Formats: sequence, C-alpha cells, structure tokens
Amino acid sequence: MGGADRRDAASLSSSMKKRWLRRILLAVSLVPVLVLGYWFAEFAATFDLFGYPVRNNQYGWLGPTPHGTRCVSDIGKVHYWECSDISLFEQHQFGCHVWLHVFGYVGA
Repeated sequence: MGGADRRDAASLSSSMKKRWLRRILLAVSLVPVLVLGYWFAEFAATFDLFGYPVRNNQYGWLGPTPHGTRCVSDIGKVHYWECSDISLFEQHQFGCHVWLHVFGYVGA
C-alpha cells in the first residue's frame, strides 16, 4: 500500500502543478486584454465616439470631439478647433488616428 500512496501523491502533485500553470497562463494572457480594455475605456471617456470630427487649418484632422470642450465651433458637420493647445489629441494620437480611419476622414 505504501507504493500506491506514493503514486497517488505524485499524481496529485503533478495535477496541482498543471492547475497552477494553467492559472498563470490565464493571468498572463489576460494582461493584454485588460490593457486594451483600459485604453479603450479611457479614450471613450475622453471623446465623443459618435460625434463630429474636429479639424484645424494648421493641423488638419485631429480626431473626435472631446467631451466638455469649449475650443470647438460648429461649422456644419465638422467642428473647428480654435485653441492652440492640441495636447489632448497628441496624448491619444493612436486612438484619434484609428477613429479618423474608421469613419473615413483620413486615408479614404
């Protein structure tokens, strides 16, 4: 009986190692998903995703209209950026670029 108990303990130890390995792999694979989810949530909280695009004569297309801004004027179906500070768009440059492509304002 001593040998059978040892084999059962080794089998149990091996299954526990596999379980922990699966948990670690799951946690590691969730990190990129959580990072992308956080990035998208931050972008969506900053900009009006289904609003009008923002354009400036000096910088061209900037991206979607930021929530609560006073730097835009409505010139039709486009907002014109009147402020000299475009750091908000620079901070979210990748998201703004993707948004402009998806809605057909750049690269169409």
